[in-house]
Formats: sequence, C-alpha cells, structure tokens
Amino acid sequence: MNEQINKREFIRIPDSSEIAYESVSSGKKKKTETKNISEQGICFFSEEKFDLGSIVEVSLALERLEFSFTSKAVVRWVKEIVRNHRYEIGVKFIDILEIEARKLINYINSAKRLDKYV
Repeated sequence: MNEQINKREFIRIPDSSEIAYESVSSGKKKKTETKNISEQGICFFSEEKFDLGSIVEVSLALERLEFSFTSKAVVRWVKEIVRNHRYEIGVKFIDILEIEARKLINYINSAKRLDKYV
C-alpha cells in the first residue's frame, strides 16, 4: 500500500480574510484573499506565479478579531489552479513581530474553538 502522509508542523485553519501582497522584487501590490492560515504562514490566491524562495510582503486583516499585521514572507510552494488560471501561494512569515505572532496564535486557537476545527 502506497500511502502519502501529509505532515504539518502547525495546524492550518480555513480562512478567507483579505490580504494585500507585494513582491519585493517587482514592487507590484495586489489584493486577494487567503485560503488558510497557520501561526507560521498562509496560503493565498494569486493571478501571478511566484518563484520558490521569492520574498513578498503581506498585509493581512483578520476579521474575527479585528486584527491586522504586515510581515515579510518567503514563498515555500506554488500550486497552479488550471481551471481559473490562478495560483495558490504558500508562504512562511520571516519577520513577524512577537506580539503579532501571539495575536495570530490566539486568532487560530479561537477559530479552532468556534469552528471545532482540529
């Protein structure tokens, strides 16, 4: 039996918050929405493809707790969504402030409790 196991270091929760992102190399700023979020990173939708290792600046507004923050992030993976010519971009935060990280953890924990998501 060939079974693929998807090991995650951190729990991801579904989330459709608004996000603004800017490629550090191109300087282009765009808005979109997230697909999911963890305490270390996010997945968001993009019409442009990013190279692995690219640095982006993300500004995220988390509606449930009226909390927002900005952080640089590194692109860890890219998945093409063929049917609508978009991409899922997975990034890991690289300079999130400690106080923002704690608020993000609280947000994720409260979402898990509210949605009973585990």
